[in-house]
Amino acid sequence: MRADRSMVGPSLHRDQIMAMNRVQFQAGLSLPGVPQALWQRAAVRAGVWRSRAGHRAFVCPRCAATAHSRFQRQGTTYWQCTACYRQTSLRSGTVMDNSKLPLRTWLLGMYLLGQSKT
Repeated sequence: MRADRSMVGPSLHRDQIMAMNRVQFQAGLSLPGVPQALWQRAAVRAGVWRSRAGHRAFVCPRCAATAHSRFQRQGTTYWQCTACYRQTSLRSGTVMDNSKLPLRTWLLGMYLLGQSKT
């Protein structure tokens, strides 16, 4: 679509007309297009771990020790450093920290935000 000068009014010059954003006219992605791995609990946790730690094992954020114990409380997995006893979870130190929403909901929101057009 090209803007006609008569459509925008006589006071605007050709260089003042904003170009059309073609990205906003692309076909969007619906919820069935979301990757299936997002719906599987183990895949979600593994993805968050890889994004936080890469392919490394646990490293304490306080003292950088690698020796740890792992336990679950109320459905959340915690890693506890055996040197300084700091407890860390997948959400610690992220925007998801202290949230009651499931990881799946957070990741779905992040995915849809990344797929938005504008």
